[in-house]
Amino acid sequence: MEKFMSNARSATIRTGQGRAVFTSIWTPKVNKKTGASKWAVGFAIPKTTNIAHLQAIVAEVQQATGFRKSPIKDCDLDLTSESITYATKYPFLAGHWFFDAASNDPIVPVDATVQPVLDKGQLYPGCWCELGLQAYSYDVDGNKGVSFGLAAIMVVDAAGRPCGQTSGVSAASIF
Repeated sequence: MEKFMSNARSATIRTGQGRAVFTSIWTPKVNKKTGASKWAVGFAIPKTTNIAHLQAIVAEVQQATGFRKSPIKDCDLDLTSESITYATKYPFLAGHWFFDAASNDPIVPVDATVQPVLDKGQLYPGCWCELGLQAYSYDVDGNKGVSFGLAAIMVVDAAGRPCGQTSGVSAASIF
C-alpha cells in the first residue's frame, strides 16, 4: 500500500459549533488492513452556519497539491456509495454539512476553561461541540484528496453551557 501525506497542511482552525455524530474518541478505531489506531469523530454542522473558513482551508490544501476531493459533504446533495443522500440514510444529517476528522494520537477532552474532562459521558453522539482541525492532503492507493486532522475537541451542551473537550497541551492555543 502506497501512502503519501503532503507537507501541504493548514494552520489549526476552529470549526464553530456542531454535533458529534459518530465518535471513537475514548477508544480508537483499528484499521483492519493495517492495524493502525485512529481516534476520530464524525461532525455535523447545521447549514445555517457559515463554514467559509473551513472551505478556505480545504481550498488552500487543494491548490497546493492539485487534489480535488473535499472532506466536507453536503448531506442533502452528496451521495453515498449506495447512490442515496447521506440525509436519506441518516435522517438526523438532513440540513447539515458533514465531515470526519481523525488523529493518530489520543485526544484529551477539555471544558471551556481548558481543563481535562475525564467523564466519558460528556462526549456522546449528538452532543454539541467545537473542533480544532488541520486540513491535509492524502494519496493512498491512488485515492487522492483532502482530509481533516483532529487536533482538539471542546464539548458544549445544547443550551450552550460548556461541559468540556479538547486535546491536552495544545488546547489552550486553539480555544
